[in-house]
Amino acid sequence: MSTGIPFDDSPSQTTPSSSDSPGNPLEMISREHSEHLGLCDKLEEIADSLPNNVDRNTCACAALALRYRVGVHHAVEENALFPLLITRVGNDMAFLRTLLRLQDEHRTDEGHCDEAVELLTSLSKGDQPENAEAAGYLLRGLFECMRRHIAFEEDHILPKAREVLKESDLRFLASHLAKAGIGRKAACFDSTGRSD
Repeated sequence: MSTGIPFDDSPSQTTPSSSDSPGNPLEMISREHSEHLGLCDKLEEIADSLPNNVDRNTCACAALALRYRVGVHHAVEENALFPLLITRVGNDMAFLRTLLRLQDEHRTDEGHCDEAVELLTSLSKGDQPENAEAAGYLLRGLFECMRRHIAFEEDHILPKAREVLKESDLRFLASHLAKAGIGRKAACFDSTGRSD
C-alpha cells in the first residue's frame, strides 16, 4: 500500500545550509507557527478588551485567521509532516504516541476555533457578548492551548524532523505547503501579529 510518501532509506542528505534556508519547508512551518503566535497575541488583546473596547477589525481578522489558517496548518502537519516522521522514526513508540496526541490536540483546538470564530464574528459586527467573562475565558483557553502546542512542536517535533528527514522528504513537504498556501503572508496580520 502506497502512502504517497517518498521513501529513501539512504543516510540523510539534508545539509545544514539547506535545512536552514528560507524556502525550507520546516522553516516555513516554523514561520507559520510564529504567525499563529501573533494571532494568539491578538486573541489575548481581544480578551483583555472585553466587553467595551473591542476593535472590530481585529476581531474580523482573527476570525478569518482561525477559520482558514489553523485547520490548513494542521492538515499539512497531519497529511505530510507527521507521516514522513512516522516513516523515518520506525519503531519509536513514544514518538509515535506523541504524534497521535498532537493530532488529538489539533481536533480539540479546531473545536475551540469554531466557537471562537462565532464569537469573533459577532464582535466584529459590533455585538456585545452575552457574558464577557465567558467570552474572555473561551479566547484565553484557546490561545493558551495553541501557545503550548506550538512550543512543544518547536521544541520537539521540528528538531526531530530536521534530524531525520531526507531531501526527498523536504521536497514532498514543500509541495504540500505550496498547495496549502503556507508561506504566503497571512490575511490581516503581518508577521508581528499587527492587523492591517
